[in-house]
Amino acid sequence: MRGKATPDVRAELWQSFVGLLKAYAAAAALGGKEHGVLVLTENSLQIVAAPEMLSVAYYQALGRGVWALTSGSDMERGTFEVNLDGTISLEEALIDMDHAAIQLVASLTHAANRKQNEVLV
Repeated sequence: MRGKATPDVRAELWQSFVGLLKAYAAAAALGGKEHGVLVLTENSLQIVAAPEMLSVAYYQALGRGVWALTSGSDMERGTFEVNLDGTISLEEALIDMDHAAIQLVASLTHAANRKQNEVLV
């Protein structure tokens, strides 16, 4: 008798998180600043609101990932963990997946808008 394959719950949760990041990037683009999403691999993506960029990578074996927000020559970095209950530990704060995605995309949008306003001044 063959053993049943156990689905990797964290891998499925990561894919859900990616979907939320993409959805919130598309929603942010409705506000006037185009957000492009590049899925680099199954475990990494970049969201670009030129010239700013949010890079997110997930290490499935660890259940953890890293993110980096690049804005000009500045870079802000952090870590996250995908929890089995569907929450995300983002910089040690435990929040639901929706709000983690909103927070990351909002940080990119804010940086892009700030840069655009500096150019206009």
